Amino acid sequence: MNNTIIQQYFDAFTKKDLEVIQSLLADDVALLDWNVQVYGKADVIKVFANIFNSFNTIEVDIINSIIEDNQAAVQINIQLDDISLKVIDVISFTGTSITKIDAYKQ
Repeated sequence: MNNTIIQQYFDAFTKKDLEVIQSLLADDVALLDWNVQVYGKADVIKVFANIFNSFNTIEVDIINSIIEDNQAAVQINIQLDDISLKVIDVISFTGTSITKIDAYKQ
């Protein structure tokens, strides 16, 4: 099930689909990366909306993933218009909801 959630999350991120992302997030989700630390679904969605509005195209390629119990480590390449990033996301789950996203830029 968590593999499905991971794929849905990154597909929605690529499509800039905030509705799908919102449906995958727990109400008390946390997002921590090299630029922001936000807590709560509404604030996380604002961060994603800002990212989506800042770039015309977003492509996410999953390079590798390890999923165990209620946590996944996912190595991804992200293309934001002409910017390329290598990132490792550590995503935590409760049931079918994402509770935390820790993003580390390589």
